[in-house]
Amino acid sequence: MHPVLLSLYSSRAGKAHSYLFLEISLELNSGESEMGNILLRPVWNKAEMLKLSIDYEKEAREHHDFSSDIYTIFVAEYGTTPDVMRVVSEYPFDYELITRPSRFGLTANIMEGYKVAFSRSDSFVITVEDDILIHRTYFEYIDALFALGRELPKFSVINADGGKRGGPSYIKRAHHYGPAAPLIDKGFFEKYVLPHANPEYYNNRVRKMTQLNRNYLKYHESGRYKFHDVRFDEQAGLINRLVDHAMIDEGIYILTPEVRRERNIGYFGKNRPGGSIPGNSFDERVENLTNIIKDPKVMVEHAGIEGREGDYALFNPSLDTWNGAMKIRRPWQETIYRFIRMMTTGKRLT
Repeated sequence: MHPVLLSLYSSRAGKAHSYLFLEISLELNSGESEMGNILLRPVWNKAEMLKLSIDYEKEAREHHDFSSDIYTIFVAEYGTTPDVMRVVSEYPFDYELITRPSRFGLTANIMEGYKVAFSRSDSFVITVEDDILIHRTYFEYIDALFALGRELPKFSVINADGGKRGGPSYIKRAHHYGPAAPLIDKGFFEKYVLPHANPEYYNNRVRKMTQLNRNYLKYHESGRYKFHDVRFDEQAGLINRLVDHAMIDEGIYILTPEVRRERNIGYFGKNRPGGSIPGNSFDERVENLTNIIKDPKVMVEHAGIEGREGDYALFNPSLDTWNGAMKIRRPWQETIYRFIRMMTTGKRLT
């Protein structure tokens, strides 16, 4: 049982909106109030990016009728801007809005959101942050994996983040967590992540990273454990360590596509404080942003940084002709594929 403090606003798409703000302590118990699966959307101050992110989600839902019932929960950090709240209110699907009564911070806002989302989820939660675009084939990609049935290995996370090279029909076992539009397995979350979703971690993230590293540093040299210091201590860094724990302890891997199904447009924000979107109104800024993200070089210019175009790569054109099927690239196949690629192109597969 894990208490959480939240404010709640629930809306059904297409009906009149009414606000109900509550400050309550919930006792979350797995299996109670399940409603299918959850799409979690953390928000704060990127209204224009959120608008595009929702537009891309809408296109993906229209492109493919997802087999799972999906219900969206927005978790809005304290001080979320009016423009963001307006964009949320116009969300075209059923949703719930959780607002914070005080400043939570990035990690606590998302982790507390996970506690609510997984308490209601049947088997998984998908997370799409406000500066992430999912490809129109995203839900089709997830369904294609689930269609593999018993052939699909047990996993901790299904990444949307993947390589820049390879085939759109292939997925491989890996152990790098991609925080852009991941699907997180409920069993993995409850066993490995939930025990750390508490103030002990939120208030001293460095100590938590030290604790998590302690018993796994012996696997660092072999590459099975990625971390040897306390950098990357926000929730993505926590989960990235824990997927290694699950792989080492139980042989449970992340599944990663060779061609990514997401795109990062967050060229300004916490890690890019110098960026901005030109425009004198919300609509004008959305229009300008739509044009800016067509070229990663222009994004980098607006971010005020150099040499990071790869962070904002466009969707791979091969997705436009993807046949809708997915296959697992086995470890021995992966080794051969990497060798052939290196011999024929001189490039390593990333």
